[in-house]
Amino acid sequence: MATQRLRMRSLREILRLHQDARLSHRAIARACRVNSTAVCEYLDRALPGVACLHRELRRAGVTLQSRWLEKM
Repeated sequence: MATQRLRMRSLREILRLHQDARLSHRAIARACRVNSTAVCEYLDRALPGVACLHRELRRAGVTLQSRWLEKM
C-alpha cells in the first residue's frame, strides 16, 4: 500500500512547531498526528544544513537554485 502524502497545512504546522516552538520530533508527531519518522523525513527535506549551505554559496557560480536542483 502506498504511503499518503501530508497535506500542506500539516507540513507548515510541522515546520512552525520545529522552528518557533522548538518542540521535539516526537512532540511534533503527537501534535500533528503523524508518525515521528515522517516528521524527521519532512524536516530533513525542508531544512538542509544551514552551515553547509552557507559554505556552498560562498563558492563562485553556486546559487540557491543550482543547489535546489542538485537535491532533487
